[in-house]
Amino acid sequence: MTTVKRSIPTNVETVLDDQQTQPFHIVKMEFASATSYLSESQQVTFEGNIYSEGAIAVRSFTWGPDGTQAGAIALLNENDAATALVLNNTVQDVPVSIYKVYSTGPSTNTDPVLMVKGVMSGSNIQPSQSIIGVITSSAETEFAPREFYTIAEGFNWLPPTGTVVQWGGEKYVLSGIEGA
Repeated sequence: MTTVKRSIPTNVETVLDDQQTQPFHIVKMEFASATSYLSESQQVTFEGNIYSEGAIAVRSFTWGPDGTQAGAIALLNENDAATALVLNNTVQDVPVSIYKVYSTGPSTNTDPVLMVKGVMSGSNIQPSQSIIGVITSSAETEFAPREFYTIAEGFNWLPPTGTVVQWGGEKYVLSGIEGA
């Protein structure tokens, strides 16, 4: 079994030791016209940018069969601001970063921890909110085969390691499994 260690900031570890914690999300959307910084809860300053409070809701994310994660964010439509943002910008493939944050007081918070980095994948404008899809890879990304076939599984007629294969206009060099 492989163990992947992930480090989190010390102030996040401290908050996680509290009896009760309630995380919230901040979202950075990098539209061509300007970058939007929005928070689910209180105003947050991160990397020199101010994330506006109470302007967004992050929905759940799920794994897809192709190894990507997909979910949605809801832009709250106060004074039709979300509708204007969506209608005045191209949404497809706009970079988006979603961070998890814990409040440590009325105007203080822990260091944000990256939760999702991906792109927007479409929108649905409603009277009270605009729902924007988010996927963890660009819609323009082409996926290469990820299955491993080895002699151990009974595949005796495999091309040798180092063979160059042409597929979809690209050249791929076949490599064996490390340590095999």
